[in-house]
Amino acid sequence: MRTRSTVPIRRRLAVAGAAIALAAAGLAWPSPAAAAPTPPTLPAPNSHGISAGPLIPVAGTAPLYDVTLTTDAIYKRVDPAQPTVTPLRPSIKVRILLPTNYQTNPASPYKTLFLLHGGNGDFDDWSTQGDVASIASAAGFNHIVVMPEGGNAGWYSDWVTGTNGNIAPQWEAFHMQQLVPWIDANFNTTETKAGRFIAGLSMGGYGALRYAGRYNNLFSAAAGFSPGTNIEMPWAQSLIHGSVVQVPLAPTAPGAFIGPYDASTPNLAQYQYPLGWLWGPHQVFGPTGQWDAQNPVKLATAEKYNPYTKLALYSGTDQGDGAIHGSVVDMHDNLKAKGVYPRVCTGSGDHTWPFWKNDLADFLRYVQGQTPADCTANPGWTLKP
Repeated sequence: MRTRSTVPIRRRLAVAGAAIALAAAGLAWPSPAAAAPTPPTLPAPNSHGISAGPLIPVAGTAPLYDVTLTTDAIYKRVDPAQPTVTPLRPSIKVRILLPTNYQTNPASPYKTLFLLHGGNGDFDDWSTQGDVASIASAAGFNHIVVMPEGGNAGWYSDWVTGTNGNIAPQWEAFHMQQLVPWIDANFNTTETKAGRFIAGLSMGGYGALRYAGRYNNLFSAAAGFSPGTNIEMPWAQSLIHGSVVQVPLAPTAPGAFIGPYDASTPNLAQYQYPLGWLWGPHQVFGPTGQWDAQNPVKLATAEKYNPYTKLALYSGTDQGDGAIHGSVVDMHDNLKAKGVYPRVCTGSGDHTWPFWKNDLADFLRYVQGQTPADCTANPGWTLKP
């Protein structure tokens, strides 16, 4: 992480200049429902492995912006001698919600929430379907929200081997090693673990918990909404396999699908499966197993969440969330066995946006110390002891 030297000074001067210009023009600062103001200038757009264009206001919302990035991480070429997808540096977008007073209050740094979308989703889901601006405003969360692209089926992971497109996507490298410091370099953030949170829904819930466990030096609070917590479960493996087969980024390997991903299948054969592309051969029974480090329930056993004082899990018990709920309970038990007591909210509900929006509202109050005595965001939900 960089030091607070010239970049914060440049950043604050630019922000202060924008505020003075607004005041001189006699302009009132917009409400959350108004059009976005003139976007801040990015002081270090081409840094940390990322090349970026300017912030572009999202029409009709405030203060919400899109930024288009390129990076070598997303389509990492596996074999230079083989054909691959074009282009190798595709443009991807990140949507950013800034505090309403961001440009008028340059002196105080802001906290940052990294908010991840689900499978077959996109960077704008949390604003177009999740109403994140209104939820943050109602919760009094006047901080920065970063909503990055995560791939239709990227699984927030660095793929260990190539797909049929001769690429090994490196989503973890992009998000954790590039985007986190890039955000600090370009926005007025606290730049500390205490000032960073991460959350997501479904596949993004898995990603948030995975990143939180693997990078507990970066985040102080984490949450999963209907999250994947145990990738070893047969239903989870089937779901993940199906998701990566169905998207253009990772077409199915040559040969027919021959059944569930099985630890008894020889490793060479397993490389025919997208699950092998993601996390390598399934060796959960041996000391060289690669999957434990990708699996939230095993990260809990390894005490990777012990540094957290704010950790939350949310799941319904109805269609779409029933199996997820069972895995959430398993992770809860593993955490408690290691002395970690997360906020676990469950009740009648399914795998849909109305519940995820309420989960987010509860989590934002939780991280700010406004925790309700019970899980009142979703009617009838209770706090699991």
